[in-house]
Amino acid sequence: MREEQPALDNNLVTMHWNELSDLSGVKTREELAKLYRKANPAEADNAYKVGAGVGQVLAFRADIKPGDLAIIPLKTRSNTALAIGEVTGPYVYRTDWGKKFDIRSREGLSTDLPRARFEQDLLDTLAAKTVYEIKGRNAEQRFRTVLAGKADPGATGGDDTEIESAERRLGQSKE
Repeated sequence: MREEQPALDNNLVTMHWNELSDLSGVKTREELAKLYRKANPAEADNAYKVGAGVGQVLAFRADIKPGDLAIIPLKTRSNTALAIGEVTGPYVYRTDWGKKFDIRSREGLSTDLPRARFEQDLLDTLAAKTVYEIKGRNAEQRFRTVLAGKADPGATGGDDTEIESAERRLGQSKE
C-alpha cells in the first residue's frame, strides 16, 4: 500500500516485489528464479510460490507492453475503487523515493473509478494474481467502455473468463 500513492501521483504502475534488485539485466527465467529465491529465502523451497512469483515478476518486466491497460485495485480506498491507466513505457528500476521500485509509466485514465461501475463477473477477475492478463468476456473493451463514461455492457460471447498466467503464456513450467 505504501507504493500506491507515489504510483498514482507519478502515473506509474508498480509491483510489490521490491526486495528484488534491478531486473533490467535479467535475461532468463532461471536467472530470475535464482534472484527470487535469494531475496525470498522463506519461499525458496516452495516450488509453487517461486514459480508463481517468478512468473508474475517476469510478466511485469517483459510481457506488459505500451498500450496495455493496467488496473490497480486501490487498497487505501477500502478496495472500493480502481485506478486504470494505459501503459506508456518500458520497465524501469528506481530508487529515488527512498525505497526501491520496479515501475512502468502509464497514462492515467482514471485514478478513482468506483468498482460499482462494473458488473460482478468482471470484478471477480481482479482477485487472482498481481500481474496477469484477463482474457475473455470482452474484458479490455468493457474496461475501456466504462472509462469512456458508459455503462459496463456485460459479458458477450458467453465464454468463461480465463486468467492467463505468465507461465502458461510463455509455455514454461513452474519452478
